[in-house]
Amino acid sequence: MNDKIKLFNEQSIKYAQTQLNDIAIVNKSGIMYNYNDLYTEKFAELIIRESIRVMVKNDYHGGWLGEKVKEHFGVER
Repeated sequence: MNDKIKLFNEQSIKYAQTQLNDIAIVNKSGIMYNYNDLYTEKFAELIIRESIRVMVKNDYHGGWLGEKVKEHFGVER
């Protein structure tokens, strides 16, 4: 497994553990989350953010593609 993926896994585990107070939490939209939901959402977010970072760093399509990916996945700045 790639070292970045391992790091994202560790960060996602920590995030899910700190966000969850032994019970499910409810977000602004009234959607209930559990540990797996929080972990999965954070893990995906980290992968998307890293992909965008690489696209912008390498200036693929002048950063336009990175913006489209953010928009598509709903990743905030």
